[in-house]
Formats: sequence, structure tokens, C-alpha cells
Amino acid sequence: MLALMAFLGAKGVVFTIGDLNYRVISETDAEVVGPVDSGLENAVIPETVNFDSKDYAVTAIAANAFQFCKNLRSVKMPDSIETISDDAFWHCGSLVDVNFPNSLDSIGRSAFSGCKLSEEIVIPESVSYIGYYAFGGCSSVETVTVYGSAVICDGAFSIASLKRLEILGDYSTIGRDVCGNGESFVSLVLPNKYVSLEEAAFMYCRNLREISICEAQNESNQSEHGDRGEEFKSIIGEKAFYGCELLETVKLPQGVTDLDKGAFENCKSLKNIEFPETLRFLGGWCFNGCNGLAKIYIPDSVEEMGDYIFTSCKALSDIRISHSLKKLPVYCFAYCNSLKEIQLPENLQLLDEQCFYNCRALEKIVIPENVVSIGGGAFQKCVSLKEVYFLNDATFIEDHAFENCSSLPGIKLPSLIDRITEASFAGCSSLKSIEIPESVRCIELAAFANCDALVEIVIPEGVDSLGNSVFNRCVSLRKVQFKNDATTIGKMAFYKCTGLREVELPMLLDRIAGSMFYGCESLETISIPETVNEIGDYAFAYCHGLDTIYCYAPIPPVCIEANRYALVFDKVSKDAVVYIPSGTKKLYEEAGGWNYFWDFREMASGIVDVNDEDVKSDVEYFDMNGIRVEKPTTGVYIKKEGTRIEKVLVD
Repeated sequence: MLALMAFLGAKGVVFTIGDLNYRVISETDAEVVGPVDSGLENAVIPETVNFDSKDYAVTAIAANAFQFCKNLRSVKMPDSIETISDDAFWHCGSLVDVNFPNSLDSIGRSAFSGCKLSEEIVIPESVSYIGYYAFGGCSSVETVTVYGSAVICDGAFSIASLKRLEILGDYSTIGRDVCGNGESFVSLVLPNKYVSLEEAAFMYCRNLREISICEAQNESNQSEHGDRGEEFKSIIGEKAFYGCELLETVKLPQGVTDLDKGAFENCKSLKNIEFPETLRFLGGWCFNGCNGLAKIYIPDSVEEMGDYIFTSCKALSDIRISHSLKKLPVYCFAYCNSLKEIQLPENLQLLDEQCFYNCRALEKIVIPENVVSIGGGAFQKCVSLKEVYFLNDATFIEDHAFENCSSLPGIKLPSLIDRITEASFAGCSSLKSIEIPESVRCIELAAFANCDALVEIVIPEGVDSLGNSVFNRCVSLRKVQFKNDATTIGKMAFYKCTGLREVELPMLLDRIAGSMFYGCESLETISIPETVNEIGDYAFAYCHGLDTIYCYAPIPPVCIEANRYALVFDKVSKDAVVYIPSGTKKLYEEAGGWNYFWDFREMASGIVDVNDEDVKSDVEYFDMNGIRVEKPTTGVYIKKEGTRIEKVLVD
């Protein structure tokens, strides 16, 4: 009790011994609170001091203790010192010689900020905490080595002259902007296991060239901390090395599980990176803009990657992907202009939107059998792509998936798909032929627009609708055949198909949409089924070669002409012959749009049976598309004998 009362009476008491002032902080300990004279040049701190006939261990240097001691050149600390508090040596501009004892545990905020210090700082293994800007602005320091498992706070080594930083203790945590702008910083060494880098830890260290691993295991450190791998979150934080433009080589420690968003983004000189087998996650934008990265190996431990991860890695040509991945994310390899071929892992299930967008060198791709969906624009603008193979008959292809793959000559589509989506093959200018699976029910907007080499297309029986502009500007398309009599066709479906000569419209078509055949200048004959009741504006505009029209509708289809310029048959020759059902000439002559023409000729009504032997050589026969047939076989034809025209059934 008497001892406790004596301590309570002594606690907080400041006393002087030699050049320094001290304060009692516990029953056994004291701290240095500052020099007697602020002009002190050399401070020697004893291990113990005696006050009021009692020995106290000197365990700490108080906050602001030597602040602004501009003449202080050296400090010798004993092995009893555990704590250097905040701002303890702040702006001691002449301080060069400092030893860090093996007893030291904590270096406070800005403790040595603004000091000169020596070229090399060695932080002992005992130190577990280095505070914010602890060594900020130490003008002469070039190398810092931290041996312990320490929490290194933001800006701790924000030193313009720093060239090399070695963090050797496993389970270390490194804060934001730890080296400041890193003007001279060129080399970083990390421990061989378990390190965590906070967000923007080395961001914009533009001269950093190498990240390596301390290969020697710190056995005493491992023994002291045990195996904390499961509890320690070992990550490379968001934008940790963002904009390190000269960084060339990276080797990451074992134990690192996550590379967060943008970790190495815009490291334009990065050529080599070695991942640990513990890695599970690669964040979005992680290597975006790493123009020098040519080869990368992603270990099988990686289960997930974020969007835009390798976007604009323009030199990337050799890549091995983790077999644990089930999805390639959005813009994953977009703009990887050197990538010619890639083997996709067999467990892959999804290629997300634009994952290979504008990979201009990609020549071949095999879609694994587990892939159920190819995202919108996945291979858009892969201008060298020549071979595509599907191992899954049910893979769904989303909008724009192969748009502008201008070297693709042909493709075998999955046999169980139910639709060909919007612009999925638009701009495939080398596509000569494509077989549409019988399972397809719908061909959507502009699916094959601008397929310049496409010559012939057969629309299967299962297709019940064609979207707008579906074959827009397919300039080599000559023949279109519909096997489903009920298929509907959208606007501009064959817009400016300048080579189109034959098209057999579905027999149950009820509407010819606006601009459907606009600019089809090679089209000479068209047969309009009797079910058509409406024709949209510009439907046959600028069909300069159209000279024969067969219209089987007993009532003239309504011509939708929004104004006097939006004519259904604009620029078609007014001398074209229009064949119409018997007894309807007056109706057609008076009908809007149809009154554009003057030469109407009535066809005999009904279907007449004609035996194959009765086919005469001096009679002309035409198919239902109006195309002349030399020797008709079984089926329905238009028979023309002199001025008599009738529909006949050849059996």
C-alpha cells in the first residue's frame, strides 16, 4: 500500500538528470520528455534513471520530446526503449545518427518527419507499428529495411530520396501512399508470405522498376507469430501500384489471396508477373493498360476475375487461364491486339459482354461445351477471326457477339439455339454462307446486315419472324428462300441488297414493311402473295430493274405513303408490267400507290391442274417468285400463253 501511494505521488512527475528531462509513467517506467537545452547536439538516453532513490526503466520517448531541436545530430537509445511517440523528433533537421534498439515496438506519427537521418534505416524485428508519415521528408534516406511484422501506416516513408524499401516480416500491412510520390523509388522487396497492401499503397511511384520477394524465411518471425495464414487477410489493395509506369517485374508473396481493383493498372512497362498459388481473386481493371505485358499464367487457384482486367494489354499474346474460372468478365481481354489464339478452360460457363472486343489479331476460338452463353459483343471487331467452333449445341449467342468479324468466312451455329440475336453477325463482310439451324424461331434486328459476301440464304421452316434490317446492305445476296409460309419480315430487311435477284416471299405474308426492298436494283420480278394487305413506304423504292410485278391480292394492298415523296414504288419504271387477279384491273388503276403504273394485265383466276406430259414448249412458266422456269416439275407455277396468264398446278 505504501509503495502504491508512493507511485501515485510520483506518477507524472517530471525530473531532470543530465541533459534530459524525464517523466514517471508507471511504477517501474519513465519516459524522456525532452532536452534541458533545445540546442542539444547529442542525446544519450540511459537504460535506467534514478529518481527519489528509485530506479526507473526508460521505456519511451514522449510526444514532441525533441521537436524542433535543430542542432540535434545524434540520438543513442538503449535496449529498454519500446515506444517513440508522435512527433518525438519532428523537424530535427540536423539529426543523422539514430539507432533503433531491439526492444522498440512502436514508432509514432511523424516521429522523425523532417529529419535528415542516414542513407540507410534499419527497423528491427521487434517493431510492430510505424505511424503515419513517421519518416516523411527525411531528405537523405535511400534505403529502408523493416524486419518485423509491422503495420506501416500511410506515408510512413514518404521520402523523395528513397530508392529501395524492404519489408521482410510476414503478416505486414502497408498503408496508402507509403512512399509518397516516389521520385527516386526503384525497388521494392516484400516478404515471402502474407503481406497486405492497402489502397494506393505505391500509387504513382513512376520510377519503381521491380517488385521481388525476400526468399529467406524469417524463422524467428514465423515462430513468434505462428501460422496466421487463415486469419490474416493478405491482399494487394485497390490501385496499389497504379501508374507505376516503369515497373517491369513483379513477384507476389505466397499467401496473397486477392488483387483488388486496378492493382497494377497503367503499369505500362510491366512485362513479367508471377502469381502465388494462394491467389483466388483478380479484381477489375487489375492490369488494364499494361501495354508491355506479353505473357501471363493465371494459376488454377483463381476462381474469379473482375471486369476490364486485361483491357488494352496490347502486347499480350500468350496466356494460360485458370481452370477454376466459370466466367470471363466484361471487357476481359478487350483491345488485346496481339492475342492470336487462346485456349478457354473447360469449366467455363459464360463469356460476358465484349470480353474479346477488338482483339484484332485473334484468329481462332473454340467455345467449350459447358459455355451456356456468349455475351453481347463478346467477339465484336475481331477482324482476323477465321474459325469459331461450338462444342455445346445449346450455347446462346447474345446481341452483337460476332459483329464486324470481317474475316469470318463461315460458321456452324449451335444446333439448338432458338434465335439469332440483334446484329450478332452484322458486318461479317467475308461471310459467304451460313446454315441456320432448324431450331431457330426468330432472326433479330440487323443480324446479318452488311454481310457483303453472303450469296444465298435459306430461312428454315421454324423461323416465324425476321427483324428490321436483317439483311440490310448484303450487296452480294442473290437468292432468299423462305420455307415457312407464315414468316413475318421487318422494315428494311433487304435494304440496298443490290445483287438480289430472287426472293420467294412467304405465301401467308400479310404486310410488306417499309423500305423492305429499297435500292434492290437487280431485282427484276417480284410476286406479292394474295394475303398481303399493306405495303409500307419506300418498300420497292429505287428498284431500278423491277419490270414485272405479280400481285395475287384480290383487293389492292394499301400503299402506306406518308407524303408525296415516300412512294412505295419510287423510281421504279412506270412501264413495269403488273399482273393482277382477273376482274381487279379497275380496282388497281384507282388504288393509291398502284396508280403509279399503267400496264395492268389480268391473270386467270383459280388453279388449273396440268399433267407433266401436258407442259408445252411454246408456253412460258414462272415460279411463284416470278422467275422463269424452263422445265417445270411438280408444284404451283404461273403459266403465260400469249396474253393469257393463269396459276397452274403441275403434278
